[in-house]
Amino acid sequence: MKCFAGRNLVYLQSYIGSGAGSRPRICLKCPLRKEFGLEPNVYYEFIRDVCCHDPSQCEAIKRFEARRTG
Repeated sequence: MKCFAGRNLVYLQSYIGSGAGSRPRICLKCPLRKEFGLEPNVYYEFIRDVCCHDPSQCEAIKRFEARRTG
């Protein structure tokens, strides 16, 4: 993972409900996204395409960089 905010925070998410439950999904609860009021849970496709490939596409990273430099 290239993103500094999500390191070691990936887990499998599954809900146990009335009977069947849900399929497990790879999830990341990102503290940086939560800090900026964005949905903190991101899933496999976002992790693959953004967190591991190009973190500069993430809205939370953009806001963090703007706050840090501005």
